[in-house]
Amino acid sequence: MLPRNRWLAASLMLSLGLAGTSHAQAYPLAGGSGLQYQIGGGLPLPIQAVNPTATGTVFPNLLVPPLGGTVTPTGFLLQGPGADPKDITIIYPLLEKKASYAKLGQAGQNPNLYMVATNLSVRFPATSQTVMFQLATSLDPTTLGRTGLTTTTFFTGIAGNNIRYSNALAQRFGGPGNFFVGNPGTQPAGALYKGVNATLWAIAVKGPGNPPCVHPFFGGVNAACVGALAQAVPGSGLGGPAGWGAPVGFTVTTAGGTPMALATSLGKPKKGPEPGVQLLSVNAMGTVLQSHFTNTMVPTAMTGFTNMASSTGYPWTTGMITVSAPLAAGVGEKFTITGMDSRVNGVGTIQLVTGTLSRRTTSGPNANRAWLRLNVPEPSAALASGAGLLMLALCHGLARRRSR
Repeated sequence: MLPRNRWLAASLMLSLGLAGTSHAQAYPLAGGSGLQYQIGGGLPLPIQAVNPTATGTVFPNLLVPPLGGTVTPTGFLLQGPGADPKDITIIYPLLEKKASYAKLGQAGQNPNLYMVATNLSVRFPATSQTVMFQLATSLDPTTLGRTGLTTTTFFTGIAGNNIRYSNALAQRFGGPGNFFVGNPGTQPAGALYKGVNATLWAIAVKGPGNPPCVHPFFGGVNAACVGALAQAVPGSGLGGPAGWGAPVGFTVTTAGGTPMALATSLGKPKKGPEPGVQLLSVNAMGTVLQSHFTNTMVPTAMTGFTNMASSTGYPWTTGMITVSAPLAAGVGEKFTITGMDSRVNGVGTIQLVTGTLSRRTTSGPNANRAWLRLNVPEPSAALASGAGLLMLALCHGLARRRSR
């Protein structure tokens, strides 16, 4: 249940939203709605065992479900009057996944990594943000809808790093809509650190140390089975709004640093002389089965790595986008995905896509993408009536306060 002040604010926002959209109706969200995003070619977030694939309007498994669950979602959106495609206004959270610690071998998707572990929560839209999706009928880049010529390309300054939107004027439905990505600042069971969005075990000695491998510390014969650690931490607060789905050029910088493996106890190394390095036992997928910080490091002279990242976001669209990062580490990246809008008189399914372009100090750029599906059933008269009652209750409560 919302705290009293947040409940009053939500009531006011809902009532004003309905009043301000000229007889807009409230549409409850249906099951099948969801969100999924992916960094480069090898890191789906939230993590899932099968790498998400998307061709055209075929979306991957969307692991961020509707708020309240897939059976009885509690979110709703507002749609304006007029012809299809109807404007969409979102002033209340629709999708949410609570933080949970998950780890998955990445060697099959990324030749530089053993494994990635994450502790992330996701919410759409980001807290205190209003999302407005609409049809763009102007070339004016200041309008809310997706803008630009029929084909518009945005660049980041790195050779080939770009995102291209392809859909004709008067068919550009979408707009900015940030979602929140962060973690609760706790250290769940099995995690090495708290307050860390992601921990990466990189292959420290590529070739000899490729998975599967077992270091002699665990009874194996491969002294090169060593992982260099890096961590990603929130850019602001507990993560702040991510760059995904943001207005053109919105940039988020995430700190990346070597884990504090050199912490000392009574003047002696607590976890080993080399920061951010572990001896490992790893299966063929890169999943770390056993790990150990040690005072005897073989090979020597290796440390974990720092990998700060800047990501620039772009708006959602029902059209086609192509996201390119030809200088991505390991293999160049280029992905083309497409949205769609099958709503009739506001009812039906709308799928939107977006991308971000990231630059990392060590591993280089990435082409990233995200998928959003909103299943919209018949409008809810109860929601609209409830909004009026909430407004009356709010006004009544304020009147009572003044009379005291």
